Amino acid sequence: MDTAFYARQQARERSEHAAQYMHTAYGLPLGRHTARHDGIHIFDVDQDSLAHWLTLTGGHITVQAAGHGVVMRTLHTTTDPDGRRPGIPVQVHVLDCADELVMPEVAAATLRPTAA
Repeated sequence: MDTAFYARQQARERSEHAAQYMHTAYGLPLGRHTARHDGIHIFDVDQDSLAHWLTLTGGHITVQAAGHGVVMRTLHTTTDPDGRRPGIPVQVHVLDCADELVMPEVAAATLRPTAA
């Protein structure tokens, strides 16, 4: 019996339940999501979804070039908005045009690259 497989499967199920709870309890958008043993990846379509998650759960945003004038904004947060217990890692991903206007709350949470 592969105990490591079963442990990962149980962790994936906990991630799925946590994602569904955040959606049901707080009305957070799930978009297309993938629950994994090490967290949840949510793929959504606009900054509004990103801002909704950010407002409730906090965290920080990174921006990565995705090619052809497109960037991927990723919110790094957890399922525990009040910080009272360990949360499951959540990454909310949104694709934008690189020159698109950015919502102020999204801009404020975006990490700036530091000079080397």
